[in-house]
Amino acid sequence: MAILRPLGLCSVVRMKSSLHVWILLLATGCYRSAPIDDKLYQEFLTRTYAYPPDKCFEATQKALADMKTPVEKADPQTRTIWSGRGVAYEGAVASGGRYSAVASKITDEHRITVRIEDNGGKCTVHATKYEVWHNNVKLDEINVTWAQEHIFTPFLNAVQEQLERGL
Repeated sequence: MAILRPLGLCSVVRMKSSLHVWILLLATGCYRSAPIDDKLYQEFLTRTYAYPPDKCFEATQKALADMKTPVEKADPQTRTIWSGRGVAYEGAVASGGRYSAVASKITDEHRITVRIEDNGGKCTVHATKYEVWHNNVKLDEINVTWAQEHIFTPFLNAVQEQLERGL
């Protein structure tokens, strides 16, 4: 029980067995896995703003740039933005005992496709595709609790901030 690692409101106590950690995460609701699909996009990667769609299109591109996620292609006709792979998280994990230690680098990358829709003068920004890789292995599921706190909500808030700044 040596190291505490914050995960938003949750903390993981590192114990001798990783099974204990998973039980702790599941029991406290700190880890909620979900498939990366339309339901996830609708629930966590969709927000309506009281701004015209063209402004939202520009603000979304700037929000991605702020998050160091490169825009590969942007189509103003369809108001669709395709990002390149950007780093969502980078860190290291160390473990060991009295006479040995092992350190591993962790890199999580993501890519998003976003469409901006016109809702009668307002705009809705929503993901039509989200992909994530953990150490270059593409994932089919994501820890929604962590992603919402560290990726999804900050991204949608960054769009709002760009709109409020007036671009």
